Formats: sequence, structure tokens, C-alpha cells
Amino acid sequence: MKSPIWFLSSFNRQNLAYEVQPEKSIQTAMLPLPWTASVKWLLSSLAQE
Repeated sequence: MKSPIWFLSSFNRQNLAYEVQPEKSIQTAMLPLPWTASVKWLLSSLAQE
């Protein structure tokens, strides 16, 4: 990139909430998300065009 522009701002947002949840098992964490198949299909179809 020639002369990129940097935008910096605070990430402290009032409309966001944070919570700590118990650690999940590796099997649960590795389950595929429902939208990943759609994203893979979209990317592959765009790559073919």
C-alpha cells in the first residue's frame, strides 16, 4: 500500500457487555459454526467467476 491511513479510536463502548464463561470442552469448541458452510460456498463461487 502506498501511504495508508491509520484510524485510531477507543474501543470502550457503552453498548457492549462482557462476561466470563466457563471453558468449553475441545469437542464443543471445535464444532463447525452454522454459517461457515455458506461462507465457504460464497467464497468458492466468487473465486470461480
